[in-house]
Amino acid sequence: MAFPPHGRHAVYNAVTVISTRSRTLLVLLLCMAPIPACSVRRGPTAPLATEGFRLEEAWSTAVADAGPIQIASAPGGFVAATSSGDVLFADGATGKVAWKKSVGAALSGPLVVIGGEVGAAGPERSWAAAVTESGDVAIVPLDPAGVVARWSLGWPGAILTATSGGVMALDSGGAAAFHVPGEAAARWELRLSPLAPVPAAPCGAFVLAGQADGRLVAIEPGSGRILWRKRLGSPLAAAPACEDRFAFAATGDNFLYALRIHRRSAGKRWRIRSGADPAAPPLPLGGTVVLLSKDTYLYAFNRRNGHLKFRIRLDRRPGPAARMEDVLLVAGSHASLLGAYRLPTGAAAGAFSLPVGGHFVSPPVVSGDHLAIAVARYGEEASTLVGLAKREGAADVSGTSP
Repeated sequence: MAFPPHGRHAVYNAVTVISTRSRTLLVLLLCMAPIPACSVRRGPTAPLATEGFRLEEAWSTAVADAGPIQIASAPGGFVAATSSGDVLFADGATGKVAWKKSVGAALSGPLVVIGGEVGAAGPERSWAAAVTESGDVAIVPLDPAGVVARWSLGWPGAILTATSGGVMALDSGGAAAFHVPGEAAARWELRLSPLAPVPAAPCGAFVLAGQADGRLVAIEPGSGRILWRKRLGSPLAAAPACEDRFAFAATGDNFLYALRIHRRSAGKRWRIRSGADPAAPPLPLGGTVVLLSKDTYLYAFNRRNGHLKFRIRLDRRPGPAARMEDVLLVAGSHASLLGAYRLPTGAAAGAFSLPVGGHFVSPPVVSGDHLAIAVARYGEEASTLVGLAKREGAADVSGTSP
């Protein structure tokens, strides 16, 4: 699958904050930095590059399924699942399919990978999980010899959240349960008030979930104990995110909240208008919090005080992004452009453009030095899993590779 570079792309960049004793003056400098025009043709992949960063196509693997494809990062590569119920593992470096297993039913919920951080847990200690149309959870060992198991949950609309030790299931009606692979039954089940229809998020020793009444609730995965609740202005519109002792939550009334979290409590640090509903969960990156918004902007805020660092206009409504080193990679649903932005400045780092008729059918996912994304062509049944690899050095973005 060819990805010639996108020819014209403008980035709005640069924000300066000047503090005085009496007030804070926020000065926005909007500058348009066009990337040189590039030829767009079918052929080998053109590198996506800036100084010290380079991505190029490494492999492609056909997936014989007309429905949506889900991809998740896993130790050593990527797990992909089709809506018809096939789950496979593709090596991150080569794209070679190491194994493919059927869960015996169509999938209706998101794919998650259970285990430690990528690279920390071996395949024998990692599993993929997804909800089937019947409401059960298929547990797929990443060990090639492992046998698919079922967690008989019976919640067709359940949303899964993976932790290092198991998987939590939440139902919009307020039911919650936790399962450890290999055990015969759920470790615990509890009843909460109705929940917001978004995934929960692991946050150190607990998991954060959003309730429909606008409260954020912290649940201890091992025991099911409720550690604390914090009222926000509106229900969550995307999964929350955590970094260090901070949690970030985007709500349905278009606010982004920053919370200072403790084991038994949480306090609000700041909140700021986010422009529109979030297109993806907040993404904390050190001193910066990135938010992709349905108003077609990419926002970056100071983690400490919520001040705007930059705002970039995208070519269309974005989907969830992936991070590789200090570069953020963004592609909208059914878009043909994969854009890259240097963090924390927001400077454009290049783009890949698909040939005419091609479009992305999954968000980008990163595992180690490789990125995977699913691509399809209008009118064709099969999709292709495309792998991009990080290479050393920079490349010329003004033309296609030989």
